[in-house]
Amino acid sequence: MNQENAFPLGDTPADDARSIVIELEAHDVSRFEWCVAVPLPAHEPLKYTVQAEFELPSISISSRSPWDQLQGFTRLEEPEMVSASGDNATVNLLRQQVLVLQQMLQRARQGVLRHCRLVCEQPGDEAAVESLITWLNTAFKALATARARAVASKANDSAEIVRERGLADEFISVRLIDFVADAEAMVDETLLVIAAVDVRFRPSLAVVDEHLVRALDAELNYRKAKGYLIADADLPSSLEQFVERSGRLKKHFEAVLALDREAYPVDERLHIWFTCFAALIGGACAFALQTYLVRWSSDRTVGWGLVGLTVLMGAIYAMRDRIKEAFHRWLAGHVYRLYAQRVVRSFMPDHLVSQRQMIVQAREWCYETTISRPDPLNPESGATLRVTLVNHVHRGVIAPQPQLAAAGVRHVRQLFRYDLTPLCTRLHDPIKSIPVLDAGSGRAKFVGAPRRYQMPIRVLATTLEDRRELNASLILDKQGIVRIEYHASDNR
Repeated sequence: MNQENAFPLGDTPADDARSIVIELEAHDVSRFEWCVAVPLPAHEPLKYTVQAEFELPSISISSRSPWDQLQGFTRLEEPEMVSASGDNATVNLLRQQVLVLQQMLQRARQGVLRHCRLVCEQPGDEAAVESLITWLNTAFKALATARARAVASKANDSAEIVRERGLADEFISVRLIDFVADAEAMVDETLLVIAAVDVRFRPSLAVVDEHLVRALDAELNYRKAKGYLIADADLPSSLEQFVERSGRLKKHFEAVLALDREAYPVDERLHIWFTCFAALIGGACAFALQTYLVRWSSDRTVGWGLVGLTVLMGAIYAMRDRIKEAFHRWLAGHVYRLYAQRVVRSFMPDHLVSQRQMIVQAREWCYETTISRPDPLNPESGATLRVTLVNHVHRGVIAPQPQLAAAGVRHVRQLFRYDLTPLCTRLHDPIKSIPVLDAGSGRAKFVGAPRRYQMPIRVLATTLEDRRELNASLILDKQGIVRIEYHASDNR
């Protein structure tokens, strides 16, 4: 795909290629994830740091290691463009073209969101609604053109390439349906806001909704003509198959972005050296104490003093293991603090390069501590509230990759997921009965009120040239994550 095929109304500024991007979202009901896109250097190595800090209720702390609940992934960002393939198409090149289209759909979604906000900010301006319609028409036209070029068959295509083009067409169809669903949800939400201000503008937004419905109908008819799987509301099995098929297609094409990742605790590599050195120190201390006692008792006569000496030397010998364990913990703690708890390396996949190339090398720390915060109800009284603070630090270096930069890849994405299942199982029931006054009868009655918990989250990412911070609160109950509320951040 040529540069001219890039999305014409891109939402991203040109200098974002050198900027950090932080995203925070709920992966499912029990896991949340933070993703940091770090610029990919073309010439010089780039050092960066990602720090995530969040508070948990103190009841959640357990003997389990925080590493058991933390997952990490390293991926490349979708390329912004792919050089024209001509008649020499390859599977990897087709996948990259599909990822470019996926990036275009993401920008189109951002554009719809931006225009919906403009409509809400200017509810009496018909031009804002017309601009939204124009955006949608331009987006669908640009996507259709790029899609046709990506899946168009060539005379010399092999059977593998033909199969890959069919999968690409089906995956683009799924992503287009997702885009229409997201856009329709945004328009419906805008419609509710506008209707509360002035009902006269409902027909204008209804026209926008009609555009989206027609686009969805056209795509479903296209899938039917191609023989792709279509979900049927009357057949639950078809809904399950559609979701499973969509997930398989997503993994198939995004696999080209995944980097081979290896992570190992530092203790595993240095355990034998820690053990030997600690045993040496413990044995030396025990030997020194025994030598001192032998010299001290050399002039003693045989009797109860010798018996006590023998018992004391046995105690010193038994204490050797204690000395060894204590020194082992002290040595490991200093190595963890000064170097790392875990080392992570990411490589280019073997199917993309002939020789294995390391792109990212990083060190990680993850601590879980219990601290006391001032009670927000009356902080001046000295009352405190105990919380569990989880602090994860990822500090790495990205090697320069001129080939990837030339191919349109702008960022390396570091993604982390944290599992809240141990916390959710310890929370109170999600519904609590509270009394309210019935407006009609004037009598008291009980209603179910949701019991929610707030979990502050702070994600900070820095390089020598940029700094980004994201602050939010995770709202959850016993059943899992409810929503995420974002706060203003100090980005500079």
